[in-house]
Amino acid sequence: MSLKLTRTTTFAATAEVSLPTDTPGVFNHGSFTARFHHLPHGEVNAFLDGLRGLGDDENPARLSESLAYQHDFIKRALTAVEGIADDSGTLEPAAALAVVLDNQPLWLAALKAFLESYNGAPAKNSKPSPKR
Repeated sequence: MSLKLTRTTTFAATAEVSLPTDTPGVFNHGSFTARFHHLPHGEVNAFLDGLRGLGDDENPARLSESLAYQHDFIKRALTAVEGIADDSGTLEPAAALAVVLDNQPLWLAALKAFLESYNGAPAKNSKPSPKR
């Protein structure tokens, strides 16, 4: 069967996340669907090059700068999220997007999902940072 290409401006990926709870060592595991803009190849490569230029997470002085850089990128790439609810069980799409962008573990999970979708299997096989 041949591959049928369709022109779309967005794509979806599943973001897996573990959020800490009030109980030490207990996490709230779950996932949500993140929708992203198809970004030009050069823009994604420039982001990755810039991230490499900031160095690893072992330098605390650069960690804040690295996180801000990553957050700026995901704000441009992420268009919507689905599958996130509040205590009442519902969350409007705009509110859900705001929750993700305001919560570091959530937007980092979305960024990981973006990069895994963009890069494929090599990103899935890479080790996560011990700081996150």
